[in-house]
Amino acid sequence: MTVRLTYSRRATAAVVAVVLAALLPAHTSARAAAYPDSQQVRLLAALQEDLYNDRYDAAEKVARLMVSSYPDDPLGHLFTGITLVTAAYDAEEALREREFRTSLAAAERLAGLQIASGDRHTRAWGFLVLGHAASYRAVWEAKFGSKLTAARAGRTAAGLYERGLRADSTVYDLYFGLGLYHYWKSAKAGVLRWLGIVSDDKERGLRELETAAEGSLISREAARSSLVWVRLDRKEYREAVALGDSLMRRYPHSRSFLWPVAEAQYRLGRYADAAAAYGRLREMLREEPGNYYNLIECDYRIARCFEMMGLPGEWAGTAADVSGYMGEVSEETQERQRERLEYLGVAGE
Repeated sequence: MTVRLTYSRRATAAVVAVVLAALLPAHTSARAAAYPDSQQVRLLAALQEDLYNDRYDAAEKVARLMVSSYPDDPLGHLFTGITLVTAAYDAEEALREREFRTSLAAAERLAGLQIASGDRHTRAWGFLVLGHAASYRAVWEAKFGSKLTAARAGRTAAGLYERGLRADSTVYDLYFGLGLYHYWKSAKAGVLRWLGIVSDDKERGLRELETAAEGSLISREAARSSLVWVRLDRKEYREAVALGDSLMRRYPHSRSFLWPVAEAQYRLGRYADAAAAYGRLREMLREEPGNYYNLIECDYRIARCFEMMGLPGEWAGTAADVSGYMGEVSEETQERQRERLEYLGVAGE
């Protein structure tokens, strides 16, 4: 669903990171059962639960199993790419880029054949695969490449989702992709939206995400998790906390939902609760710190909470914790987190 940034960047990353994971709903319609078939849906459910709980190796194994079990179907290749870009975002590193791009290219090739030969329902799913492939390329480019290329890919994805709905409007998973595009391209447009250059589609995007949360086949939980970030962006902090808490109860090993909940608690002035949430994140991150970017971000947030609570001793203790692992942090990460480290008064060795 997982990339620990300042709020504006973190929100964008996490939202796109959440589009990379969706979970099986409680029931499916007879129509939807035709494609994907029941075994595919079960595999997707297992894979995406692994993603929500940050078990990337396990998720990739399921994706590879889908590829071998359904060699002519695009979903296994698509979710291999999903897993790889999710792991890259979570690690704050452009890991395994070639495999990521190869997986999406295979998914697109097979989706094209699906569109050419399938019925209306199957064609709609083919357009969903193509739309997601474009979206995930946009995600990668926004983080590790060209922002302009990312914007173009995002617009391409929206057009593909629209074509899918024209093929079969009952494939509600398409509303998930459209909702993310419409809400966040509007929310991040800034002065361009104010000048009328970019239309304000935030309400439309919100409605589409809510539609996906209610009726999609494999995107209900993903839509709900996206709505946590939407509520946060709309300054609906209590709603963000309530929805995030419900998702954390379902996925207790996930870091994805702790970040927006901690941020919402901070915005509400509940600094002790925010510090506790960031503390839980810190425990998880300390076990696998990766390049330490996320751990520094978390410790910075904890220090800010202590500062707001008027606890200079705890603030100093957090700075000392950061100093303790600075010898393991690369120069690149130190440069990227320079403002955080300067705030903490910490210098690398």
